[in-house]
Amino acid sequence: MEARRLLIAENNEDLRLALARELQAFHYVRCCGNGKDALQLLRTEKPDLLVLNMCLPELDGLTLLETIASENIRPMVLAMTTYRSDYLAASAERLGVSYILMKPSALENIVHRVLDMKDYLRTLPPRRTPERILEELLEPLGIHSHLRGYAILREAIFLMAAEPVPPLNKAIYLDTARNCGTTFHSVESTIRRLIESSWNPDTWQIHFPDTAKHPRSRDFLIRMSRLFREAVE
Repeated sequence: MEARRLLIAENNEDLRLALARELQAFHYVRCCGNGKDALQLLRTEKPDLLVLNMCLPELDGLTLLETIASENIRPMVLAMTTYRSDYLAASAERLGVSYILMKPSALENIVHRVLDMKDYLRTLPPRRTPERILEELLEPLGIHSHLRGYAILREAIFLMAAEPVPPLNKAIYLDTARNCGTTFHSVESTIRRLIESSWNPDTWQIHFPDTAKHPRSRDFLIRMSRLFREAVE
């Protein structure tokens, strides 16, 4: 069977390790014991499946799910909880949880449910990731993913798209620099260079019809982030 990426976010170490042992033959397994580490792994690993204890320390399950939903990270989720309420059930449904399992539950029951979810994923068409959606928007403009600095531009667009009101370039550049491990000025110059070097009136006029030369960085980021949001909704 094709392996899928699985994240186990469970603060009970014995259960976490037992699940990993049982599932590592079928999945690429990553594990963590708190919500903050889970959020970081969800952002970097983009797992297909998430086994989530809703009562994780440092960042609870609902807050974690709300955060990744706002960032368009959408794994298939098996949520585990010791307490179930109408509010939890409604919130879980709104946030795309596929199944809620009450704890304590036998190890074999959890493993069986995860494998069922994996088999269901195989029946779905290939998922267009946010990264691929953005590539499809930028490639017609001559901005390809292999270009130097592309990852910085991508991160800036993702951050801009996550904001309901476009923030100032300074804020986006600072956040991008922090996430990419670089400097404010490097982000600024990289985005400007990619725009200037790829500018072609014949291909760019569909998005910037009133611009005789290459658009300003801010106009470009706003336009691309808006198109990205529309594409993923």
